[in-house]
Amino acid sequence: MKSKVLIAGASGMVGRALVNELEKNKNIKLLKPTRDEVNYLNYIEVENYFKKNKPDYVYIVAAKVGGILANSQNKIEFFEDNQIIQINLFKCIQKFKVKKSVFLGSSCIYPKTAEQPIKENQLLNGRLEETNEGYALAKISGVRLARYYKEKYSTNIICPMMCNIYGTNDNFDFGDSHVLSALVRRFIEAKDFQKKNVLLWGSGSPKREFIHVSDAAKSLIFLMEKYNEVEPINVGSGYDLSIKDLAHKISKIVGYTGEIDWDKTKPDGVPRKLLDISKLNELGFKSVIGLDEGIKKTVKEFRDLKRKNSEIYSNNKHSKNSKNNAKNKDVYNISHSNQINKNYWYPLSLPTYDDKEVKQALDSMKNFKTTMWDKTLRFEKKFSKKVKSKYSVMVNSGSSSDLLMSFSLIDKNLKLLKPGDEVIIPILTWPTHIWSAMMAGLKVRLVDVDINTLNIDLNELKKNISKKTKAIFIVHALGNPCNMDEVNRIAKKNNLLILEDCCEALGSKYGGKFVGNFGLAGSYSFFFSHHITTMEGGMIVTNDKKIFQNLKYLRSHGWKRDISLKKKPPEKKIYKKFEFVNWGFNVRPTELQAGFGIEQLKKLNKFNSKRKKYFEIFKRNFKNNSNIYFPKVEKKSNPSWFSIPIIFRKNSGLNREKFIEFLEKKGIESRPIIVGNLTRHPVAKTFKEFKEKKFPNADYIHKNGLYIGLNPMISEFLFKKMIDTIKSYFKN
Repeated sequence: MKSKVLIAGASGMVGRALVNELEKNKNIKLLKPTRDEVNYLNYIEVENYFKKNKPDYVYIVAAKVGGILANSQNKIEFFEDNQIIQINLFKCIQKFKVKKSVFLGSSCIYPKTAEQPIKENQLLNGRLEETNEGYALAKISGVRLARYYKEKYSTNIICPMMCNIYGTNDNFDFGDSHVLSALVRRFIEAKDFQKKNVLLWGSGSPKREFIHVSDAAKSLIFLMEKYNEVEPINVGSGYDLSIKDLAHKISKIVGYTGEIDWDKTKPDGVPRKLLDISKLNELGFKSVIGLDEGIKKTVKEFRDLKRKNSEIYSNNKHSKNSKNNAKNKDVYNISHSNQINKNYWYPLSLPTYDDKEVKQALDSMKNFKTTMWDKTLRFEKKFSKKVKSKYSVMVNSGSSSDLLMSFSLIDKNLKLLKPGDEVIIPILTWPTHIWSAMMAGLKVRLVDVDINTLNIDLNELKKNISKKTKAIFIVHALGNPCNMDEVNRIAKKNNLLILEDCCEALGSKYGGKFVGNFGLAGSYSFFFSHHITTMEGGMIVTNDKKIFQNLKYLRSHGWKRDISLKKKPPEKKIYKKFEFVNWGFNVRPTELQAGFGIEQLKKLNKFNSKRKKYFEIFKRNFKNNSNIYFPKVEKKSNPSWFSIPIIFRKNSGLNREKFIEFLEKKGIESRPIIVGNLTRHPVAKTFKEFKEKKFPNADYIHKNGLYIGLNPMISEFLFKKMIDTIKSYFKN
């Protein structure tokens, strides 16, 4: 029987190198979950994965990592995220009796004044280097936690401490890359753009030790087999050189002949970091790839990457990156900086697409395939795989998604409900969510929301269920999942159907399960400001084949054109390609939209990771502010936040309108939470559904709540500037 080996962090540089090496071993079954399959920051997801897969061995290479800039600017994130990852994994390693694990550490755990070369016993022998202290403290706590698990439970977790890793699949982003990879990119682009000089950080005098990622992976596999002590063990090449010498070495290999200047106002970090690797050598391991050979490999890999992604590593992009990097700003969104609304330096939204999406659209137009075709089908299949649904149906908007779902309920082929049957919908939602059910001829009963979660008030839901009630059409407001355990319990008890509006919740999970999979169907929106964009566009997901097929009829005129069903053959006088079997709309998407979606879906993990990070930073900065509060998150929920809601507390004494005026004056765009209480809008006079009762919680949100943008393309510099600006309002 094959041993199961889990690589936690399989998509990272070290993880991918481990996969490459371990795949050669036919006696093991590799477990390499993606971030969609398990989020190591979420204990429930980690526990569920271990329970289901039961690994025998674990390599922990999942971590939040980066260079001096990223570490110095994000100490809290580097400290907290790495701690959480370690704790979640260690708990499950012990709970599910994993035979042995490797926890990858770093040479930065050692004191900045440690005697060179650094022996393992130097740990906790002095002060750490300030620029990466958060990361170092997290890793030190991991080393100590491994010891405690060994002492109490005999859990075998070994701790290799690695020198600077570089090489295949490294990150070449100037904002958070490692030093060697950043230098490779810097010199290649300087040569390509014929720059006369290159400006580098610091004095160039610090000395560093480097190991190629292939050797690093081999060392971890070696130690998994050979090392069992609780004390950490150093891993390195045994050779170091100054950053200045490294820069000259790389420039020579690249063929750059210009000047190298040093910005001595920037930090150097620790003067020297050379590990004593005598313990490793005694065990019989030595690295194979020399520094010159490794640099040549890295240069070739970056040149290949640059050729494949010319729009990312273009001259224009480089010059803007260099400019902003010199100003100590984040470079993540540089290519979109000219798209910011002139009235707002912090807008609600920014474009998240680039040349890849545009090329997809142009490809469809050049090939005269613009209406719904094969790209739509490809996008639907990829989307189903992403959110773990059996079927997906793309339409032209999120509103159309809700419309088709509502009409499915009363469709004569499905026979689920009848016109006049009652469906419960929360009042705090986008209007077309409500209009869709009304247009389908259903009786809409509106209920209030929970003032703490912004989602449907479960007590109000139970109170409003009558004999006429046949369905619940919930919304996961702003990406915050409803308590689906309770919603399912209520629905089951009262024999109610469930539909989910997930238009603001792409990537959100409840109990490790993507929203949209709890009821008959779920709707998503791909509008410009949403988690991914197809300009306009939407998707319906379902796990019911009959509903899936019927949605396709409803999407396209009631046309049978792209559906294979065992039915009576059509009349001979009817063209087979023009057979109509149901009523329907024309809410088909275009191939241009689907092409956008295919490319955007590749970026979703990165987008949502940035959204989550920003939301947590904002929340952390204002958690002790007694004037405002944030939505409560259910215990089993893992939100993919759509925006940042700010709600004034009852006793704050502050006025929302004055706050909005302040934001406008300062250049920060804001808007109501969804649309606020829809009964306060002029349209409420037209429909009796809005006149039946009052909604005090929605009223409170309407009068005291607003939200600001949470776009992944905004720079960290502007995001922090926004936080400081809002802090100044509360201070004054």
